Amino acid sequence: EGTAEKALEQHRNYSAIRDWSSKEWCWGAVLLSLVTALPHLAVHQEKRHVWVAEDTIGAVYRGSINCCKNSYVFPSPIFAFLDQVKEGGWRPTRCRQLTNMPPLLALLKPFANGEVRMDEQDGSCVIIGNWIPLGPVHVDTVNLLLVLRRRLEDTLCEYADGIAEGNFQRDNELTQILQDLLGGASLRFREPPAARQAVAAPKGLVVPPRGSVAAKPAFQLTVTMTGGSVPEPIHPPKAAKNYGIDWWG
Repeated sequence: EGTAEKALEQHRNYSAIRDWSSKEWCWGAVLLSLVTALPHLAVHQEKRHVWVAEDTIGAVYRGSINCCKNSYVFPSPIFAFLDQVKEGGWRPTRCRQLTNMPPLLALLKPFANGEVRMDEQDGSCVIIGNWIPLGPVHVDTVNLLLVLRRRLEDTLCEYADGIAEGNFQRDNELTQILQDLLGGASLRFREPPAARQAVAAPKGLVVPPRGSVAAKPAFQLTVTMTGGSVPEPIHPPKAAKNYGIDWWG
């Protein structure tokens, strides 16, 4: 027993996890790992209130570190979360185990459900999760990110097989790309207006990774967001959906 503990102590890497600054790519990698494991998406409205679907408003669980009662502005309005607690007569839905994520990671998130398409209004925004608009963003940028996401998904599957077979080889090229992309400056990068407006994407265009078939949506909403109005929610009565948010920013 003492020999096993000593061997474990020798192989333990205490520098693997530490308090990284927001500028380091390692923090972006942690965020990407977290959002990959969290299946649901939400958009912050105000205080505790978040949108969990196109016409459904929920609330952050009171015990969450992201729960706030004031008008705090998060770095991004987009959250990924694990649980939707609906039982016990709780209305609206309570969201637990949330993490805030940049819009870039919302597109790069591996194995995400739902299709990705350009909006049907003017083709300047991309729709993720079948209801959340991100933009304005150029269609070529969306294509490149989805190609990278497809490669990341394939690499993760190859890693799992390689570890199981004891033949693990790291993809150094992909690692370098992710290091450049997951730094703090890259996660906060906004495309110049000229690049955004150079070419408008066809309205309603589905944007699959190149050389692949678009994934079938996990569910189909009866209402498609096109910039029009949505019914006012009953709970809470003061919350109103804000279409003026620059999601990409």
